[in-house]
Amino acid sequence: ELDAYAGEFEANGAWQYEGTSGYVWVPRVAVGWQPYSNGHWTWTPFGWTWVPYERWGWAPSHYGRWGFSASFGWYWSPGRTWGPGWVSWAVGGGYVGWCPLGWRNRPVHPWGWGGNRGHAVPRGGRGHGSSWNVVRHGDLGGRDVARRRVPIDRVDSTALRAASSYAARPTRDGRGLRESD
Repeated sequence: ELDAYAGEFEANGAWQYEGTSGYVWVPRVAVGWQPYSNGHWTWTPFGWTWVPYERWGWAPSHYGRWGFSASFGWYWSPGRTWGPGWVSWAVGGGYVGWCPLGWRNRPVHPWGWGGNRGHAVPRGGRGHGSSWNVVRHGDLGGRDVARRRVPIDRVDSTALRAASSYAARPTRDGRGLRESD
């Protein structure tokens, strides 16, 4: 089902061999780019669904998983299962956040802080280079996520709690999480 996107991949990135993942696609993007940051979320029968603005963004946003390496930066590993957006969610304190999921459905934290104690942002702030996107819960459906992003160091890391399961999705109002069907 991804054959239709082969031309977009070739025109907008390169296939590379990554030691732990095999062949992966590395997009040609601006410095500081990260998955699920150039587009918007829209409410559908599947819940919040990512609508990417990159020409090549549909397949990498809805199939496969993302990873990060020091050699390539962000890379995408193809997959066969469609999803509304392969991200881990976090809600609380009036905010909603999301972070790309890697293989084994674990949030990708390329800059070393774990987020594995249920907190979506690093304790003590220092959000530079974070893989999390955070917006005020009322801005979740906004058209320009990049403009609406809240700097991680302005979010109370004890209030924004990461979902305990990759199947948890924000409610329509963005104030809570529920397990998807």
